[in-house]
This record gives sequence, C-alpha cells and structure tokens, in this order.
Amino acid sequence: MISFLALFALTTLAPGAASLAPTESAPMKSFVILFRQGHRQLTETELKSRTEETRAWARQQNDAGHKLDPHILAPEGQWIGPDGTGGPVPATDAGTVTALLFFEARDLAQAVEVARAHPAVRYGASVEVRPWAPPAAVR
Repeated sequence: MISFLALFALTTLAPGAASLAPTESAPMKSFVILFRQGHRQLTETELKSRTEETRAWARQQNDAGHKLDPHILAPEGQWIGPDGTGGPVPATDAGTVTALLFFEARDLAQAVEVARAHPAVRYGASVEVRPWAPPAAVR
C-alpha cells in the first residue's frame, strides 16, 4: 500500500503527454501547492488508482514545463504557538498539511489549473495554491 506521502515522490517521473503547457513568451513564476489530507480512508483500489493517476499527471506537468519539485512532510513534528508553548502539530478541519509541491506557471490562474488537475483532489485531499513573493524590504 502506498501512502499519500510516498505518492508525491513519484511526481518527478519520466516524460509523457503534455498539458497545461506554458507559452514560450510568458515568463514563468514560482508557485507552491500545499496538500492537506482529509480524514477519509482510501481503499486499496483507490490508493492504486490515485498512484497511477498521479504518475500520469506528473508526467504531463513536467512535459508542460512546470518543473515539479515535491517535498514530503514527515508525520511527526512540533507546533509552537505565539507564546512559545507548543506540542504535536494540531489537525484542522481542513486536514493536516502532508506535502508541498513547488512548480512554475505563467500566473496564478495557470497555477490553479495545475493544482485543480491533481488527482489527489478527487481522493479526499484539499489543495492551496500560492505564489512565491520576495521578502519585504527592510527599512
């Protein structure tokens, strides 16, 4: 059985058919997808289907020039609050953040298309897409 986390290690696979291709003239920008795994348990059949679909999706996105760079978050971690106290990372109603996927797209609209097409959303995960922004200038 392959876990949701292990699934992301598969997103840098060999080429396949292209989709959501960036245009040659548009400069690419950096984005990140934050994946939150919901509370739903997948069956063996669903896990296998999700793995196969994610492999195909990753090939398409890499061929389209999105340069996928997945980072898996280990299940253990520590949460530290504003007052310095902490404990285990709390789960939220939206689920626990399990992975980050860095990639390139022309703009936020295209980045949303890339994220929306990820098979994980059909298997109980939610995703959040954000552009990278430079740090604020120090005065």
